Amino acid sequence: MTVAQLQNLRSFAHLHLADVVDWARDVRVDEKATTGDQAFVVIKTPYNSYKMSVLSSYITPPPGAPTMCSSLGTVTFDDLAGDKHVVGPKADNTYNEISAHIHQREYTDALAICRRDLAEAPKDRVPIVRAKLAGLIAGAKKWGVKVSAADELAATVAEVPVNVAPKLEELAQTAVPPIEDADLRPSPHIIYGRIYGRPEAPVTGEAFVGMPVIFVTNPGEQINGMQEIPGTIVAINDDKVAVFVTPANSEPRYYDRLPRRSAIHKFNCWDVSPWFAALLERINKLEHPVIEPAPTKTEVFFSERLAKLEARLDKLIEKPKRARPPKAKAADPEPGED
Repeated sequence: MTVAQLQNLRSFAHLHLADVVDWARDVRVDEKATTGDQAFVVIKTPYNSYKMSVLSSYITPPPGAPTMCSSLGTVTFDDLAGDKHVVGPKADNTYNEISAHIHQREYTDALAICRRDLAEAPKDRVPIVRAKLAGLIAGAKKWGVKVSAADELAATVAEVPVNVAPKLEELAQTAVPPIEDADLRPSPHIIYGRIYGRPEAPVTGEAFVGMPVIFVTNPGEQINGMQEIPGTIVAINDDKVAVFVTPANSEPRYYDRLPRRSAIHKFNCWDVSPWFAALLERINKLEHPVIEPAPTKTEVFFSERLAKLEARLDKLIEKPKRARPPKAKAADPEPGED
């Protein structure tokens, strides 16, 4: 079977639809109807389904096709979930019209799904979903898809990261008077991740490649009696990781797409190695001093009044008391005096 017309469809998908359609995953070829002069495919993306065909000039165009289809060949397109139907010659105008429709449908549905995922995402996945939403908005605007102001705000507003330590130099300047000797000033580059070559490593133990972890096996599947096996993260895919573990007296093993241990995932999961978690906690205490906020005007006012009252009280306690003179006793009458 020759693949001349099928190659035209493959070129169209690679040149026009590469960002929304994966030929190997989303395109299914109708092997029975496809020949060297005609090709039929079904495009099934995660959101929509389309049917498309390309006919050579040797095939009679379908009814209603433009006259140029007889000399250039025919392209047909149908949106199986919508009312879009295109019949035109094999020319750039036809391909551009089909490409614009597919992009608009895909980005519209992708934005709706991503908007829902952002509303339901756990706190640790919100930055990832927000970044995905920002990418979808950029692509949607390119193809004329209407984007609401709420979506743009959700994609641009970033939460203040609670696990990112401020510079130690700024902490030293705000917490205590500045040190005159520059050699004694704390370095802002002493971040715990530098120990493992990752200055941007998160303080809360978020996964990164090279992180020491433990793999928790399923009940009854212990290796040499080990329920928790030490290992190292070698790859990260969204919220799942791949771990290379080294059990005792056994060959090293590789486990892919493991979730982190939680109330839902108690087995066949990963968690931070206890010694590494203790190290993070110790370094956090050293590099994250607790700075008390400045007192308010009300607190200053009552503190001053309290100090004055305490001073007055101290004076009253230290002031000696005056001794009262004893009362004079009445003289006893002499004998014989009545």
